Amino acid sequence: MTPIRAGVIVAIGLLCAIALSACDAQGAAHDSTNCSGVPGLQSAGAASVGKHFEDITLPSGAVGVTATAPEANGFQYRLVTVCVTGQPPAQVSNFVYARLTAQGWAGQTTAPVAGDLSNACPAHAVCYAKRSDTTRFAVMEQPNVRGAATWWVLRLIVQPLASGGASLSG
Repeated sequence: MTPIRAGVIVAIGLLCAIALSACDAQGAAHDSTNCSGVPGLQSAGAASVGKHFEDITLPSGAVGVTATAPEANGFQYRLVTVCVTGQPPAQVSNFVYARLTAQGWAGQTTAPVAGDLSNACPAHAVCYAKRSDTTRFAVMEQPNVRGAATWWVLRLIVQPLASGGASLSG
């Protein structure tokens, strides 16, 4: 992986964290009672994990926004910021864990968050992988709370196929 590609992915993550922190400092300007008060989620729609991840179930009533990060070494990334109201972080984490393991996802100590299979799972995140035609990874960052809203970022990663057939588009 080129240092530029790795740097772009790291920079995107840092910019998201900085933006959320800056908005959190202005907490009084946001509705803290539900997901519309979470920075970046004011106009969120129904949360969707999209193509290749239909076996990931999100909590009922979840809303979210989706972004696509740049490709790195053929790995493709989708970032989904998910939010639910009235469910504490432990309940959300337990829900996601139970649904992923029931669908055959396995816990991982590594995840290709910067285009390298040997990257350690990021601090404050839980990593999962599922192998089939294409190996897929789901990285759930630690949930955050604002009022009654609990939100987290789910990084969805598709490993490239030798034939170049794996794609997150659609």
